[in-house]
Amino acid sequence: CGDECETAMGQEFGPDALETLARRIQAQCDLQAKVILDDYCERRNLQNVEETLRAGSADARELDPLLNEIAIISQRTTAYFGFLDQRVTAAHASARPVTPATPSTPGLPQTPKTPLLSARPESQPAASPTEQKQSFQSALRSSGLQRGVEDLAARYVALEAYFMRENVLKAIRIDEAMPAGGASK
Repeated sequence: CGDECETAMGQEFGPDALETLARRIQAQCDLQAKVILDDYCERRNLQNVEETLRAGSADARELDPLLNEIAIISQRTTAYFGFLDQRVTAAHASARPVTPATPSTPGLPQTPKTPLLSARPESQPAASPTEQKQSFQSALRSSGLQRGVEDLAARYVALEAYFMRENVLKAIRIDEAMPAGGASK
């Protein structure tokens, strides 16, 4: 359906329909993302992992899969937001104010059909495409999903710092244990 559905939606519901729909879907996504991310943290026992990091007793080998998973979550969230932003930006760029036809009745004035999905009240002037893009991007940056992924990213930084420190210390120990002659041939 893709572009045809977007065009039909814009004609039926107004030029801001896709953005409004994306904002409403994002609100539901935020609720579900919290549940999913909380479950992920619980299943991966991240609270206990962080405690072992602070105690200095974590096994760096066990951190590698966590680092990979958190990186994938972050990458996919970024791709999702990029997709939404691209689609909404394209919809705004191609939107022309459309007043759907209403049946005319002799003797009655014609009134334009009010869009059912409107991102702004009719009394509010239309924002420029740049303002619309900035507003939508701001909404994505302040979404619950974004905040959850940022919290996870903060944990990633702590995990990665420990992982790297332990690997460097291990490399130093290996280097010091080697005979003075250098590397093997």
